[in-house]
Amino acid sequence: MTSVDAVDSLGCRAYLSATGQRLTDQRSTVRPLHLEEVPRAIYLVASGALGLAFDAVQAWLRPRTDVPVIRVTTHDAVRFGPGALVIAASFAGDTPEVLSHIARAVETGSSVAALQARGPLGDFVSGAGGVVVPLDGAAPGPRWAFLETVISTLLLVSEVLDDDGREVLERELSLGIAAHEAVLSNAALEGELGEIVRQIDRTMVLAIGAGAMGGVVARRLACQIEENAKTLAFPLRLPDLAYSTIAGFGQGGDITRQVFTVLSFHRPSDDRVDRRRRALLDDVLDEQVAARHDLLLSDGGALVELLHGTAIADLVSLGLAAHVGIDPGPVPAIVEMKAAASQA
Repeated sequence: MTSVDAVDSLGCRAYLSATGQRLTDQRSTVRPLHLEEVPRAIYLVASGALGLAFDAVQAWLRPRTDVPVIRVTTHDAVRFGPGALVIAASFAGDTPEVLSHIARAVETGSSVAALQARGPLGDFVSGAGGVVVPLDGAAPGPRWAFLETVISTLLLVSEVLDDDGREVLERELSLGIAAHEAVLSNAALEGELGEIVRQIDRTMVLAIGAGAMGGVVARRLACQIEENAKTLAFPLRLPDLAYSTIAGFGQGGDITRQVFTVLSFHRPSDDRVDRRRRALLDDVLDEQVAARHDLLLSDGGALVELLHGTAIADLVSLGLAAHVGIDPGPVPAIVEMKAAASQA
C-alpha cells in the first residue's frame, strides 16, 4: 500500500488475508446453545477489542430479539440471576473483570459460555457446565479475533431469533464475508486507501460513524490505528456528535487543521436525519481539519456493513503503520497495563 516497509513481526497482514476462510470455517463449527428456556437476559462480558466485538453483537441483536442484550465492561458489580445467559470473552482467558463477573454469574445460577484462546476462563466455565468456544490462538493479538468473536457469538445465541432472524443472519454472514474478501482483493481500492494513508501521515484521525453499528465501525478504525500505528485516533458518532462535540470546533481551527484527519463512514442504512446532519457537519469540518475522506460501506444489512468497514479499518491501520515505519504487532503499552492489572 505504501513505499515504506515496516516490520510486521507477528504477521498481521498475512493473518488479515486469511480472515475470510476462518470466518467461513466458523459457520460450520460453532453450534447454537441449546437452553431449556429462553434466557431472561443475555449479558455480554468483555473488555478491549473483544468488548468492541460484543458491542457489535449487541447492535445486531437488539432489533431482532425480545431478549434484553446487556453489555458489561467494567468491574462494577452486576446482578445476574437464574434464567440469565452470561457470555464472557477474553483472548488470554485472564482478564480480571471478566473472570470476576463470570464467577459471580456461576454463583447466582446463570447459564454461562466463554470465548477464549487460552487461559483459566475456559476451564472455569467448562467446570461449571458451560460451553467454551475456542478462538484462534495463532492470532497476532486479541484485536485480530474481533470478527471471529462477533460471528461465533451470534451463532451461539441464534436460538433466540425466530426463523426470519436466523435466515437474515445466514444471509448477512454470506454477504459480509464476501464484502470483506472483496476489500482485500480490490487493487483499485487498496490504491485509494494508500492515498488516504499518505494524507493521514503524522496527523491524528477522527473516525466518524452513525448509529450503533456505525459507531462500532468507527471505533474499530480508531482502535486499530492506535494499536497498529501507535498513534492517537478518536471515534465520534452521530447523533451524539451533533449535540456536543461539534461545538468544540468553534475556537481551535488553527490547531485542528494541523493535527486531525477525518475518516467518515457512510452506511446505506444511515437514518435520513443523520444524513442531513452530515451535510452540515462536513461544512464545519472542511474548515477545521487537514483533510476529510468519505468511506461508503456495502449494502445488505448491518453485518455486511460491519465486515466491510472492518476490512477497511484493518487495511488503513496496517498501511499507516507501514507508512510511518512502525511494527503493527507488539503493543507494549497494553502488555504493561495487563501485567499491572494481573498483579493488583
